[in-house]
Amino acid sequence: DSAVLTTKTSSPSDPDFIPEYVGSFKLTHLEPGKYLVYLTSNPNEPSIFNEPRTGFFTWQVPDKTTDPGFKAEIRAIEVKEGQTTYWTNYEQEYK
Repeated sequence: DSAVLTTKTSSPSDPDFIPEYVGSFKLTHLEPGKYLVYLTSNPNEPSIFNEPRTGFFTWQVPDKTTDPGFKAEIRAIEVKEGQTTYWTNYEQEYK
C-alpha cells in the first residue's frame, strides 16, 4: 500500500561484500508490470500527483519538485512473472 520501499546493497564493511551488488537494486514481491523507481535521501513519503499519459491512462508519480532529497527516477522498469528483477547503475560483465 505504501509508495515507500527500501533496499540494501552490500558495502565494503559487510563481511559478505560482493562488489557487483554495490549500486544494484533487487525488486521483489511486486506484481508483474512496469514500475517507476524513485530515489531520494528524504525518509518521508513523497507527495504524489496524477500524470496523464496522452489520453490512454493516468498514473501516480512522486512530485520531485517538492522533494529536497530527490536524486533520480527510473521509469518503465519491467517486472516479469517468475523472475527476480535487478536494476544497476552500471553495466555488469556477463558471468
